[in-house]
This record gives sequence, structure tokens and C-alpha cells, in this order.
Amino acid sequence: MSQFRAIRRCLGVSQVDLARALGMTQANVSYLERGQTITPETAKKLIEFAASLDVKLSYDQVYGAATLPIPRAASPALGRA
Repeated sequence: MSQFRAIRRCLGVSQVDLARALGMTQANVSYLERGQTITPETAKKLIEFAASLDVKLSYDQVYGAATLPIPRAASPALGRA
């Protein structure tokens, strides 16, 4: 699984929702999930979007050098198990 797809799943959003948040099309999100290089601008927007969902995300996580945060759906702080 690509890092971009793993992040999207951790955030608990659809490709369409992520595309809207990043200012791109769903097709662009799909392309990124298939391994297209994530630009620094896109990484910044992704980190900002994650922050708006109270998920701390770093550049190291976006580019695969660090472990991803706990998925939102499994976060006890959100009242879901």
C-alpha cells in the first residue's frame, strides 16, 4: 500500500474528500496513491488538512520515513474503537 493511501485511510476520508481538501481532483489523489511523487506543496496541504482533523502528521510520515499516527477510526479520543 502506498504511503499516501495509508495516510488517507488513517485520516478516515474518501479520495473525493481528500481531493477537495487538497484542491485537486479525485483522479489526482488516485494517481498519488499509485506511487506518483508527492510534491512539497501537496505534502504541506496534507499536513495542514490532517491538523484540521486533530491528527499530527509530519513530512517524515508523508514521505515514508516515520510510522503513521493511529487511524482516526481507532482513536479512543474520538469515542470509537
